[in-house]
Amino acid sequence: MRLPKAISIPKKPSKTLFELSALENIVDLLKAGLSLSQSLNLLGSYDDKFVGNIIKRMQKGENAKEVFGDFLPRNIRSYYEALISYLSFGDALELAINTFKKERSLKEQLIKDLAYPLGMLGFSLLGIYFFNIAAFEPLIMSVSQFQSDLSALYIFKNALDIFINIVFGFIALLLLMGLYYKRPSHKVRAYILLVKHLKDSIIKDYLSSRFVMYLSECHKSGLKTKDSISILKSLKSEPLISFIAFHVEEAFLKGKSYDEALSNPFLDKKLAKVINIALLSGKFDVMIENYLKAFRIRFKKCCKKYAKILQIISYVIIGIIIVFVYQILFIPMSAIGGLT
Repeated sequence: MRLPKAISIPKKPSKTLFELSALENIVDLLKAGLSLSQSLNLLGSYDDKFVGNIIKRMQKGENAKEVFGDFLPRNIRSYYEALISYLSFGDALELAINTFKKERSLKEQLIKDLAYPLGMLGFSLLGIYFFNIAAFEPLIMSVSQFQSDLSALYIFKNALDIFINIVFGFIALLLLMGLYYKRPSHKVRAYILLVKHLKDSIIKDYLSSRFVMYLSECHKSGLKTKDSISILKSLKSEPLISFIAFHVEEAFLKGKSYDEALSNPFLDKKLAKVINIALLSGKFDVMIENYLKAFRIRFKKCCKKYAKILQIISYVIIGIIIVFVYQILFIPMSAIGGLT
């Protein structure tokens, strides 16, 4: 008997964690009325030893929800652990998967729009570096017999050395900042600093869209607003979302309205109005989806803007080197022309 497409077996199963496709298969089987053990047994050929280990642990009396969480990919596990106290196993897993997929789509768009210009910029910077250390000096030496005054060329070389040092120093600084801000508390401090100096930024829009996206997914699952905020506050892998949810929850505890609670400096100022209208109109999901669509358009425009800037910088760098090399190679021709 052939399995339906919805529960097809992945070609390259993970030996330690479930793959996304397998998790989606399990959700489909649970919706069809099967128990978790039955669903896992149906996926037994996915990896007999792997699935058998999960079933054995459940048969020994371990909590099935906790056991299953140990075998989820990190990003999905974070959502699942936050949701499992408020929803049934199947609903929590499905919502965790949907949230992860929506989050991944934003990251994929960012990579798609910026991968090429960033790669081009990196290639042009590496080209300058290797040109400077391997080709510059031999080129100067090759024309020294045709022109005695090479001071202009050495001035350019010194300027190029300074430029390369600045660029690689900046890259090193970015790497150090990346390591420093990897810690959740440091991320929060950086965001507070950003909000303090930049009231409107694409980063704030991005976090606001993610916050409302999570809120919308919880709302679709029938969760109350209070529970939804508590879930967002407990997201271990999302310190900035957790930080925003903490401030929103504090406002609710002080008796503030939904509109007032969302009117804080860490969220897009338009978001409070959108959610207020959504609640009054009774079309929460539609209004939120429109807000997210508008953000995705702004986000794409912003990505394209930065992509163009990066491409222009790359073209300028490459152009300068080409013109300079051409000028050097033209020196012997000018000297020969002067002799004739």
